[in-house]
Amino acid sequence: MRYIIVYDITDDNLRTLTSETLKDYGLKRIQKSAFMGSLQKHALNSLLTDLRRLIITADSVIVFPLCDSDFRNMISIGQPFIEEEGKEVEFF
Repeated sequence: MRYIIVYDITDDNLRTLTSETLKDYGLKRIQKSAFMGSLQKHALNSLLTDLRRLIITADSVIVFPLCDSDFRNMISIGQPFIEEEGKEVEFF
């Protein structure tokens, strides 16, 4: 299943660690504080465990499941997000 994961984290180091964790699971950054990607159930459970270990403050991470129908109806307005490495995000 495809997921959108967004976070609101104030600490720079924790924010970086969180984004690196999401990348480690193969998720792609679609905005500065948002990632999207497909995860099998076991990978999702593992990711949630990892995130629960990281997020112990007033910060937050929200995971939204995204069905194929909703993904196909996605609307993107404006310029595509360019990740730090200079590559445009491709929606899969």
